[in-house]
Amino acid sequence: MQTPNNNDSQLILVQQNLRTLSHELVRSHADHVEQLDLSHNCLKDLSWLAEFEQLRHLVLDSNRMHEAHLRTLTRPLPQLEVLMLNKNEFSDLPTTMRLIRRFFPNLQYLSFHGNPICPDGLELQPFSSYLSYDYAYYSRSAS
Repeated sequence: MQTPNNNDSQLILVQQNLRTLSHELVRSHADHVEQLDLSHNCLKDLSWLAEFEQLRHLVLDSNRMHEAHLRTLTRPLPQLEVLMLNKNEFSDLPTTMRLIRRFFPNLQYLSFHGNPICPDGLELQPFSSYLSYDYAYYSRSAS
C-alpha cells in the first residue's frame, strides 16, 4: 500500500480488498489528496468521499460497482474533474448519468469502458490520454 506524506497530493490504494475507506485514512489524507486511485478493490460505501475537498481525479476501476454504490455519496464533489469508472457493473445509463450529474457536476472527463453501459468497443486508454468525446457522448446519451 502506498500512502503519501502530508505534502503528497496522491493516494494509491490499489488491490487492498477495501470495502470503504477507514476513518483514520480519511482523517490523515482528506485535506490534501488531489488524486485518489482505489482500483481493484471491493468498494461498497463511498460516503467518506465528501471529506476529500481537494480531490480532482478519482479512479474507481474494477470495483464491481453499480448505480447503488453512487447513491452512498452524501454530498456533491464540485471540484472533481476526472472520474474513472472502468470495468465495473454499471448497467442503467440514464440513472447512472443522473447520479453523476448530481454528485460530480463539474467533470471534464468521465470513462465507463468495460461496463455494460459502455456504448463502444474502444480499448482502455492510459489515464494520461483522455478522450474528450467520451464525456460528450455520455452527456448527450443521458439527456
